[in-house]
Amino acid sequence: MPHQQIIRHPPDRNGVVGTAESLQLIQQPAFRGLEQRVLQTPLLGTAFPGGRIAELRTNTLSDLWIVGDLHGDLPAMINIWRYASSESFRAGLQPGLLFLGDFIDRGMYSSECLQFLFWLIVHNPGAIGIIPGNHDVSLTYDPEHGFRSRVTPAEYAASLKSSAAGSLWNRYSQNCSIAHTAIELFRRCPAAVITSDGTLFSHGGVPHVDLHPRIRSFEDLSMAPCVEDFTWLRLNTTAPKKRPNRHNPGCEFGGDDFDQFCRLSVNLQNPVRQLVRGHDHHPQRYQIHSTTAGAGILTLNSMGHWLPDEQANSPAPLPCIGRYVYGRLPEVHQVPMPQPADLSFAQDQPAMTEQTRSDLRPFSIDRGLSHA
Repeated sequence: MPHQQIIRHPPDRNGVVGTAESLQLIQQPAFRGLEQRVLQTPLLGTAFPGGRIAELRTNTLSDLWIVGDLHGDLPAMINIWRYASSESFRAGLQPGLLFLGDFIDRGMYSSECLQFLFWLIVHNPGAIGIIPGNHDVSLTYDPEHGFRSRVTPAEYAASLKSSAAGSLWNRYSQNCSIAHTAIELFRRCPAAVITSDGTLFSHGGVPHVDLHPRIRSFEDLSMAPCVEDFTWLRLNTTAPKKRPNRHNPGCEFGGDDFDQFCRLSVNLQNPVRQLVRGHDHHPQRYQIHSTTAGAGILTLNSMGHWLPDEQANSPAPLPCIGRYVYGRLPEVHQVPMPQPADLSFAQDQPAMTEQTRSDLRPFSIDRGLSHA
């Protein structure tokens, strides 16, 4: 199977949006109060009846872009939409986005990323798809303990707890509304998406080999252990086979394990031929892995900042996204970003205060999200 190489674009930074402009944009009224509308807006893909797997019919796709982990990177998210929509419109096509999850944690602007996600869904009905990541599905709420998460680090849940004691009640109330909506939205989303050409999209992996004897129909892929593996499994590119570890939801699978799942899927409704995923972080923000049987696995990261546990090199990484190609792994595109000095993601940098946000000058939505 041919696997696409990265398409490198010249470092044209004209029109890209930096941190300050991103925050100006997200504070405009058009991005607020969307919580009710977003839950009533259709998403990309058709869920199988009673299942957690969604189908994308390729004859209805216009121009589909796949977005990997964002981890609170609002400037990357906005620039990805600007870039993808510009490329699509230039080709005379309508853009669609399929997010592979992990909108929150490990970055400074989790709540703002969720706000922008809500705006995208409401203003592009039926063109935005979501596969929640492990950080997304781990966010929960109960009246006794408030917001909690089963992952570490979980900065977003912690920030909601800490801000409750602050004096900025209006901002805290808005953030809580956003978080509650996100929990419900992610609960409704599929754990994996498949297209008619056999491309499978998930955040983590595929059901591990110990589950294969229990999978006799496509509906069986919606079993809770399968959903866990779609969301949590990590790819090991050096060991072809990995032993399942049900005591650790984030255990690993190898290329031969994926090949075995592909053979199993031949007897199901949609045979799987290749995998597009996120979850594992790579310095170059993408990785292409070929299995023993020749199947392709593409891992995408779409954040433009270094994570705390990464060795921060200079310059900052460029976000990578995929452009769907029928019958092949997606093309990989690097998204232009501002100069590193404008990206305020240093680990020790404090978050913007409410006063700082209010001092920002208004930022035009047309300018911030133009398709030209």
